[in-house]
Amino acid sequence: MNQAIAIAPDQLSYFVRAEIYRAQGNLPKAVEDYTRAHRLDPNTPEFLQRRADMYEQLGKTDEANADREAAQHVLSGENELTEARQFLQYLQSNGVKLKIARNKRDLEPSGTRIKPETLDKIKRLKPQLLQILAGE
Repeated sequence: MNQAIAIAPDQLSYFVRAEIYRAQGNLPKAVEDYTRAHRLDPNTPEFLQRRADMYEQLGKTDEANADREAAQHVLSGENELTEARQFLQYLQSNGVKLKIARNKRDLEPSGTRIKPETLDKIKRLKPQLLQILAGE
C-alpha cells in the first residue's frame, strides 16, 4: 500500500491504508491518513466519520464532535443538491426553463405560468441550482 501511495497518492489509497492502520490498532496513523483522504476529497463524509471514530477512541471528544458535525454538513449539502436536481427535472417536465442570469448570481425562470410556491423553492435552492446549471 505504501508503494501505491508513493506512485499515485489518492484519497482511496489513503483511506484503505487508514483502514489497515485502524485494524492494526495504530489509531494516530489512521487519523493521519483519514485526514489526507479528506484533504483530497472533502466531499466524502465517510472520511470524516471514520476519523471521528478514531478521535473518540483516542479520547479527543471535541475533535470527534467537530468531524461528525462536518460530516453531517457534507451530507446535508448532498441532500440539497439531490433535491435541486429533482426540482429542476420537475420544472423542465412542467414547461419551466431556468437559466443563469448575466450577472451569474441570479436565476431567470421562463416558460409557463410560475406559481409563487415554485418561486419560493427556486429562491431556497438557488445556490444548488446555480451549481447544477453552471456545470451543464
